[in-house]
Order: sequence, then structure tokens, then C-alpha cells
Amino acid sequence: MDDTKRILIRVGIDFVILCCVGFPILIFFLIGQPYKRGFFCDDESLMHPFHDSTVTNWMLYIIGIALPVLVIIGTELVRAHVKKSDKQPLKVYNVTVPYWVVEAYKSVGVFGFGAACSQLLTDVGKYTIGRLRPHFFDVCKPMMPDGTTCKDSINQGRYIEDFSCTSTLSSERMIKEMRLSFPSGHSSFS
Repeated sequence: MDDTKRILIRVGIDFVILCCVGFPILIFFLIGQPYKRGFFCDDESLMHPFHDSTVTNWMLYIIGIALPVLVIIGTELVRAHVKKSDKQPLKVYNVTVPYWVVEAYKSVGVFGFGAACSQLLTDVGKYTIGRLRPHFFDVCKPMMPDGTTCKDSINQGRYIEDFSCTSTLSSERMIKEMRLSFPSGHSSFS
């Protein structure tokens, strides 16, 4: 089997394997519904005010993905110049591919697969546990089916499972995110 065919098969298999992990992540994000956990109205751990994330998503992606990929590529470049390999460059469709690119592809591929597996496990945990975020009351402003709220004494000390969010400041995405507190996505990603 010539190099071109062998490389294309390998890249194709790598792509299929990555899709097997990446597709469930996408499904969770687009249509996944977290477990609907209840709460106690006097739960102080849910009474914190809402604040935007200290570490924004774009900062996390730069530090967690772009930086390691650049370090891997830089390391493979340095290794290629310091340690001259006796391995011949590959030819793919008459294009010469330096061996350091092949090594960088392997390393970045392993890193990407590991990051995707970590994200999938985190998402499975988040969606099955459904832990409410510390700013739950601020984001949701829950109202029970009988029209009472947590300010009414009838709800004190009672576990509430049936409620609707009445906050006009919260988007549908924020309402979904309020149930995805644990495990921490930022912590697991870093």
C-alpha cells in the first residue's frame, strides 16, 4: 500500500474516532436537557448573586487548546532541527510532508482526543447530576404552581421540585446552564 493511501486511511480513522466522541458533546450542547433537581428555599448555597465567569470561555479555549497545540508544534519543530531523523518525508499526492508534521499530527491528535474525552465525561456528569448553580435564585426567581414563591412561609423547609422560573433577565440558555454546576467545566477543561 502506498504512503498516500495509508495516510488517508489513518486520517480517516482518526476523524471517525474523534467524531464518535465529539458528536455526543454536540448533542448534549444542542438538545441535551439536564436532570431536573429540586431545592430548598432556605438553601444558602443557591443564594449568591449572578456574576459572569471570571475566566471567559475564549480565554479558556486559548489557554486550554491553542497554547498546548502551539507548544506541541513548536516542540516538534525544535526536535526536528536538533535531532535529525533518518525517516524519510512522506509524499501525499506528490506533496512532500516533513516528518515533524507527522509527529505533530500524532501528538495534537492524542491531545485533542483526550480533551474531547474529558469534555464528554464532564458533560455526562453535568447532565445526569443536574446540580443547581450558586446563583440559582438570582437567575431563576422560582415560582411554585400554586403561585407562591420562596418568600412565602409555606415553602420554608420544604423540598421544591415543581416550579417555573419567572426572571425576565434570564435567557433560555441561562436557565439551562443554571442546572449544570457540577462537575465544573472550567476545572475539568483546564
